Amino acid sequence: MTVLLALDVGDKRVGIAMAGAGSSMATPHSTVERAAGRAEREILALIKQHKIERMVVGLPLSDDGQKNEQCLKVERFCRRLQKRVQVDIQFVDEYASSYEAEEKLRSAGVSGRQLKKDGFLDAASAAVILQSFLDAQRT
Repeated sequence: MTVLLALDVGDKRVGIAMAGAGSSMATPHSTVERAAGRAEREILALIKQHKIERMVVGLPLSDDGQKNEQCLKVERFCRRLQKRVQVDIQFVDEYASSYEAEEKLRSAGVSGRQLKKDGFLDAASAAVILQSFLDAQRT
């Protein structure tokens, strides 16, 4: 297994998580602002640096499992990345990933102020998305 990269794509920021080759544990990596193409540049650099072949991206499907406008925005963002680098993208339902990440962080003693600081929650949400993907691969 190669290094996996996961994204939690929002309108303002992108949360990034990674899992090393052979690892079954997702780790929050960073959060990058989308303004001025910063997120795309950072993600492309990570893909090249770690020779990433597969990316897991959360899709915020509606409660009934249907795609919505936000899903279309996420897919457009990913198509722009794919035009610049060869990477397989696996979309997964990210339903409640932010809530789950927040609950885990609060259980670990992270304060509400820390959660909002520097997009910490976005990277943790990307880790939840990636962990659910990794767990599903083992079953």
